[in-house]
Amino acid sequence: KTSDEVSFSSLPADKGFAVKVNKADAGKSMVIIYNKDNAVVFKDLLTKDASAEKGYIVSNLENGDYTVEVVSAKKTVAKQLHVYDEGQKKSYIFINE
Repeated sequence: KTSDEVSFSSLPADKGFAVKVNKADAGKSMVIIYNKDNAVVFKDLLTKDASAEKGYIVSNLENGDYTVEVVSAKKTVAKQLHVYDEGQKKSYIFINE
């Protein structure tokens, strides 16, 4: 592989999302969540392995719009995230721009 691949998927029961990074070369990758004011509300390092996957629960986020950024050595992917109440629980949707 010559570039890194980043993908997103849903966790069971829609409690959050998973990020998967397949890297061309082993090395650090990071998940950063920004609020609508571009302030960092969450930052997490993924394993340095060539493949890393981790889930993130959205229930601790306030309702509103966020940017989820996944940064690795050869690729940066940003997605718009909207968190809202659905009945008694938090839910989310990724907004395509």
